[in-house]
Parts: sequence; structure tokens; C-alpha cells
Amino acid sequence: MATVNDYPLTKFHFLVNWGSGDMSFQEVTGLELTREMVEYRGGMDPGFVKQCIPGMKSFGELTLKRGTFAGNNDFFDWWHGRTNEEVNGMPERRTVTITLLNPSQSAVMTWTIVKAMPAKVTSTDLNAESNEIAIETLVLKHEGISVAAAV
Repeated sequence: MATVNDYPLTKFHFLVNWGSGDMSFQEVTGLELTREMVEYRGGMDPGFVKQCIPGMKSFGELTLKRGTFAGNNDFFDWWHGRTNEEVNGMPERRTVTITLLNPSQSAVMTWTIVKAMPAKVTSTDLNAESNEIAIETLVLKHEGISVAAAV
């Protein structure tokens, strides 16, 4: 008999806290961690093999997409630095958490993005012949991701 843990997780039910409260998003991409590998071979190595040595870490850009709502300029306010007057017009760095939820609304996995700040905000494209939802996009640069699975 199959149990809940026998199946992979679905990815369509998630919550994003972007440092100023929870917000609903259509899509989150860029949860990516990369480590450069440095190759080295000593001149007297009898194996004629290059060693792989761990190098610098880097993290992908986090992209958040959501529907455009009348009167909600939160993305643009953060980008312009209007949410934190102390830094003189520069956007503040925030901790962003993305939580994957199960059908009973419990956290299954959580990604914590540290020192995130907006690198790009894109408004929706406009097309008079389309009836699609207006989508705006926020791209974040950050300095790290940690992943925690719920027990």
C-alpha cells in the first residue's frame, strides 16, 4: 500500500514571503546553486590526472511572476528604494522565503534566500487582441540559498 512519502512532491502549491509579508505568485524560478570547480595537476603527479578542487559559490537570479493588481506598486517601490528611507533611495536587502505546501497547507520544503534585492522589474506587455492576465516580473539578485525539508 502506497503512503504519502512514496510519491514526488507537486510544485503548484507554494507560498512566498518576500520580506514585507506573504504574496501570491504565479511562478518562481531560479532556485539554483552553483560551485565552480578548479582543476589542478601537480607536475610530479604520477597518475597524469587533474584534481578537482571546490571553488567559489554562486547563485542564480530568482525570478518571481505575479498578476498585476490595480493600486499595488510593491515591486516598483522596493526597486526604487521607497520602502526603506534610511538607505537614501537604494533598495533594502531582504530575506525571501519560498515554502512548498502539501494539500493540508503544511510546509514540506522551504528555501530561504538571503540578502535579496531587486535587479529588474518588468511590467506586463500590452496587446489589444489578447485576453490574457497582465503579469509583472521581479528579478532578484541575492547572496545565498538554504534549503530545509520539513520532517
